[in-house]
Amino acid sequence: MIFDAVASRTLPDLLSNRVKDRPEKTFLTFIDKDMKTAGKYTYAELDVLSDRVAAYLQKVGIKKGDFVCLHMPNVPEFLFSWIGIAKAGAVMVATNLKSAPDEMEYYLTHSESKVLLSHTDHMDSVEPILGKTGIKEIALAGDSSKIGKRT
Repeated sequence: MIFDAVASRTLPDLLSNRVKDRPEKTFLTFIDKDMKTAGKYTYAELDVLSDRVAAYLQKVGIKKGDFVCLHMPNVPEFLFSWIGIAKAGAVMVATNLKSAPDEMEYYLTHSESKVLLSHTDHMDSVEPILGKTGIKEIALAGDSSKIGKRT
């Protein structure tokens, strides 16, 4: 007999169980590109941060089954967003950070994504084509001083 640890539980269900069992245990230690610890997050913190993403998505009208594009590098916000998308009942459309603008236009248009969750360092391939897509809302992680300061 094969043991199925996940069974029919969803990602939010799995997180909820971990939060109940070990809220203060470290879920993630983020190591930056300089190989330094840039942050640690417990299961409880992951739960709260992903709840914020889910609440934002619901506030802007995302419903179960809607598509949300996630265009981020390997940063903790990627995980918070991924789980938040799942908590909102939406479907994550993950994109490649190396995609050219025409590829991003294809992904965003054909996936019918309504919201884009991205990073301030990775909007170059997205900004030129946003008007050609169905994206209604954009939320950015990263350095807020970079917003609106592109050349």
